[in-house]
Amino acid sequence: MIAGGKSPNYMRNASEAIAAQIPDSETAVLDAQTHEVKAEVIAPVLTRALPSMTGEHKSADSALDTAGTLAP
Repeated sequence: MIAGGKSPNYMRNASEAIAAQIPDSETAVLDAQTHEVKAEVIAPVLTRALPSMTGEHKSADSALDTAGTLAP
């Protein structure tokens, strides 16, 4: 699940609640983003979170630095 850090609390809470019901799911919060996340911000997170052709999986949070913003 991915949530915008500027989205209302109920939206972020809903993402976490849904993720809690899905086995092996994760939640990433994109700081400075609303519900309408910019493509250039979400693309690297999706690229890292989705399985690659080799079946590798990286955490969505690995795309974020410690401040919750996209890591280079």
